[in-house]
Amino acid sequence: MMVFAVPVLAHDPAFITYDNVPQLKMVKQCLWFVLEPLITRNDFYCYGFYKSLVERMKMHKDALNEMDDSMNYKLWATCDL
Repeated sequence: MMVFAVPVLAHDPAFITYDNVPQLKMVKQCLWFVLEPLITRNDFYCYGFYKSLVERMKMHKDALNEMDDSMNYKLWATCDL
């Protein structure tokens, strides 16, 4: 689920710049909405799995706009949250 949520949030038209704090707070709330059920209601939750998954995502560039630094920065900022 996180693999799909991070790129979708990075491509959100309302997410204009990667260094705008109010926008990052909104993205953080959206990520928490996705992550909360995985953490609180799952007996098989593994922190290391999700941490590794997000770290791997951060090492890549955006598939749609590989040369667009702004999009890559938004993707990486979303992973940092």
